[in-house]
Amino acid sequence: MASIIFRRSLLVLVALMAVISLLLGWLLSGASTLSLKDFEQPGSQLFAKTTRDGYEVVTDAWGRQLALTPLGQNPPPGWPLNRVIRTPPRRLVVATGFFDVGLLCDLGFGSSIIGVTKKESEWLIPAIREGLANERIAFLGTDYLLDFEKIHALKPDLIFGPGGRTVNIFDEMPFPSILTYSSDLNDLGIRLKFVDFLGHIFQAPEASERFRRDLRAAFHQVQAIIKDQAPTPVMWGTIFEKRFFVEPGDNWIGQILSQIGGDYLFSHVRGDSTSEVSLESFIERGQRAEVLFLYPPLNARLTDKKDLLALNPLLGRLKPLSGQGRVYLSRTLFYQSFGRLNEIVLEMGALLHPDLFPPREILFFEELL
Repeated sequence: MASIIFRRSLLVLVALMAVISLLLGWLLSGASTLSLKDFEQPGSQLFAKTTRDGYEVVTDAWGRQLALTPLGQNPPPGWPLNRVIRTPPRRLVVATGFFDVGLLCDLGFGSSIIGVTKKESEWLIPAIREGLANERIAFLGTDYLLDFEKIHALKPDLIFGPGGRTVNIFDEMPFPSILTYSSDLNDLGIRLKFVDFLGHIFQAPEASERFRRDLRAAFHQVQAIIKDQAPTPVMWGTIFEKRFFVEPGDNWIGQILSQIGGDYLFSHVRGDSTSEVSLESFIERGQRAEVLFLYPPLNARLTDKKDLLALNPLLGRLKPLSGQGRVYLSRTLFYQSFGRLNEIVLEMGALLHPDLFPPREILFFEELL
């Protein structure tokens, strides 16, 4: 009898030790501990839903509040009609460039779009190119020179606007508008809340849930592969002849790099968009970087590293440009694919740690040789 009890106790102890070992591995690996809630800003109301007098209310990127009312129901009393979003919207004007359009299409809401900025030749999304070609989708001008008369003539259910100097113009229109451009939207947590907001107003929460699930899985996959590896020193920005800009460490790019084994060398920089740094700072950190991600500078065609050196020969002192590292340019697809952020995260992880990942086609970036 005693031997039976001993054997059972021993089995229980072995099982308990196995469970403890698994838990320790789970906690120490970092591969499964990440929650997307870690990115969310406590107390931020942007794109968060609240209730007022029984109606749902949402706050856009410029702090404007709008009520949400399902189609067929009366709007809330006392609210101007241009502050009431009928859900789901069926006629969308998206006057904010690539990001919102790409996200809407990837989430499955692209068929509602009736107007965009950017010309047909600038789009890679087939439905947008075809819509512009057959005039089902109207071209509204550039991001900075919108054709407001054309927007008015389209009679949209909802406008996605850029904010800034256009706020007052959109406020005077008889159609509801969500302003989506602000410094806060560069934060990954706010972008995730924006995705949730889209799923809610289109009455398709499964779309935003799928986005979160796929993104979480991508982070976990990269973290499992790079477990116990030293982080890769990396920089991200854009280069001009005499000026140098980098992504701040507290925006979505820096937040992603910190989770996929990137030692971001400008993590101390804070700002709402790419921030200018000195040549000395750029070169000093560039001498430690193994990877340099770049946005292509305007009006400059870059086909190899020599083209970068032609902008400024001093860039030859950067490790990625001296034959000891790698340089990647963001492609147009990168800007039009935020709805595929899980794929972007996996590709970034593979580019930071090429020896750990199997060979793969590079979709969102292009390597300069």
